[in-house]
Amino acid sequence: MRAWAMPVARAWGCLAAVAAVFVVAVWTPVGQRIDSALMGAGFAPLTVPMEPWQLVRRGSLMVVAALVGVEAIVALARRRWGLVLRCAMLVGCATLVTTALRRVLTRPELGDPTYPFNTWPSGHAAASAALIVSAFVLAPPRWQGVRIRRLTAVTLVVVAGSSIATLAHRPSDVIAAVLWVAALSAVLFPNGPVGWRALQPDLRPAAFCVALAAVATSLPWLYQLGLLANGAWLAAAALVAVGWTGPRNGRSAVAEGRPSRARSR
Repeated sequence: MRAWAMPVARAWGCLAAVAAVFVVAVWTPVGQRIDSALMGAGFAPLTVPMEPWQLVRRGSLMVVAALVGVEAIVALARRRWGLVLRCAMLVGCATLVTTALRRVLTRPELGDPTYPFNTWPSGHAAASAALIVSAFVLAPPRWQGVRIRRLTAVTLVVVAGSSIATLAHRPSDVIAAVLWVAALSAVLFPNGPVGWRALQPDLRPAAFCVALAAVATSLPWLYQLGLLANGAWLAAAALVAVGWTGPRNGRSAVAEGRPSRARSR
């Protein structure tokens, strides 16, 4: 029971954050205005043309999907069927649920001038985040350290941020999608880092990013700090999604149902 207590608690925490993002950013006038301001202020004034961001948005999904496909073939050859199945469940559930929610949920007209229709949550960001997390999970254990986790989180920020940079989605759409993937990852991969000491390397920078984003959002110079706020919110969500996955202390073989060296002796 203790082994499942923390992953389930993390999943519920992420789901609560998703619900809070929806209520505040979609169903309140202030939230809608801040969401639209962050979207325009964060990326529209940039001198970098939009074409590179379009290339990242469209091409990254295919590149990461191809990487996951290769890793999945290798994992199947090593009889890691359970891990591949869970990665498939992560990608499928993340994409299907976000797509269904976007079609079912409504967005009241509360003064948001960006789009007259609902775009919450982002199915593209959810699929990208799920594939990036799957690529990390399927990687060899020696590539699943703290540094690689943070590099994976940076990749997730760039890919997810491209949906905001190309004005395809509001910030709340993307943040909610990444947090939804974080909730799924906590349940599907419960053998990730367990315990406060193991989680500190990822939770500390995540908490710092949340504080930074909150400060940037609350200051009156929102137009100049929009990019900072978007990046900080996404960085926190990405660290949450990636930081809770991967094997712990060499126990992945036991978690996947394969005999460990100690048992084989």
